[in-house]
Amino acid sequence: NKGFLLKTRETQITARQKIHAAAIASIGADNDGNIWVGTQRGIHVFDAENLALKAVYNASNGLSDNTVTYIYKDREGNMWMATDGDGLFMLPGQMFSRYDKNTGLAGNVVMGFAKDNRNNLYIGTKEGGLTRFNNHDKKLSVISYSHITKAGINCIERNTKGNIYIGTLDNRL
Repeated sequence: NKGFLLKTRETQITARQKIHAAAIASIGADNDGNIWVGTQRGIHVFDAENLALKAVYNASNGLSDNTVTYIYKDREGNMWMATDGDGLFMLPGQMFSRYDKNTGLAGNVVMGFAKDNRNNLYIGTKEGGLTRFNNHDKKLSVISYSHITKAGINCIERNTKGNIYIGTLDNRL
């Protein structure tokens, strides 16, 4: 991207915006049509129409200064952000909620997450494994898979049939 966020329509670039960050690590969109860009130091939020910068979230306003590795919008419109070392953040309104090892997350280096058919979130962490966020009671629970491997999770994804696939650091699926 050479430091730019680009908006395209078919083969034409229709807008471009300079990103003041060393790297783009993730991207997502919210219910208002804003584009959320995860960087090595938090999030930049842009207007999807003209790519005007609308907000920056980092440690100074409740997020993290670590790399945002994954961005997800849930069914209720909450934005979830996975970080490389500070756990998982959710923005349900104006204030961030943080989930980390102190609140029941298996680890603080969140590599990704996927939701099941009941809108529960499965969170994969590099150093600690798998955690389930129960959307009904808003509680975290660690899921053991030590009978398969003791390695952390490198990636996680859900397919169209609702199956969740987990890739571990020792090359297991």
